[in-house]
Amino acid sequence: MLLLEEKSVDTREASFLVHLGGVMSNPNDVPFEGYDCYNATETFVRANNIIQEFAANQLSLPVLSLPGDADWHDCVGQEEDVLTSWRSVFITEQNENRIVLPQTQEEILVERQYTRPENFALVIKDVLIIGVNIPSNTIYDDTTYFELMDDDRRWFQSVLLDHIEGTNDLKGLLVLSYGVNNSNTRTFFRRLENFVETLNFPVLFVHGTGEDSFQLTSAFDIHNLTEIQVGHARLAKIIFKR
Repeated sequence: MLLLEEKSVDTREASFLVHLGGVMSNPNDVPFEGYDCYNATETFVRANNIIQEFAANQLSLPVLSLPGDADWHDCVGQEEDVLTSWRSVFITEQNENRIVLPQTQEEILVERQYTRPENFALVIKDVLIIGVNIPSNTIYDDTTYFELMDDDRRWFQSVLLDHIEGTNDLKGLLVLSYGVNNSNTRTFFRRLENFVETLNFPVLFVHGTGEDSFQLTSAFDIHNLTEIQVGHARLAKIIFKR
């Protein structure tokens, strides 16, 4: 079973921390002042330092991150340059190919998509965790945007099939993203729905949002799929229980 709590969470048994993105999504957000795609690297470094400091204070949790829409996709004309900058800051030696669990010092392998290394996958406690960069809109030109959606879909499908066919021990699937299920992202989420319906274990989809909210949502009508929206400045704890 997959449960989720928010606000005051006990991190003593936490395995890792995930930032769902949205560093530059609101010019009024503190501590990130302004929305400046031309100085994205500086903003990313400041954000990553704060995230790492928080994680270090929580038993030195390893950190995995995903980009939000405004962290690259909304920087029209600079999308690829800004995304390259994001990768250089948030994908590090400590999380590129592995993370180390703080309680046991166990090394967990992290798979990354070769062409889009912000996409990652790992298995902890028999739960497959997949993080995918899914922008929620088509500010990017339509052709490139749908190529991205299709690329995400094929990689997600490949990772899921590899793990399902390679072991019978999976007890759950956790999908992480900033983007939501809407008319723009249906290329990806239609495939997600098709796969989830065939699984005999629970699936939790946790995504970010530009809103200040924390709630269960219902964009899917599948019995074993739960969707949770985590808004700005919200802290969520995901608990895996067998």
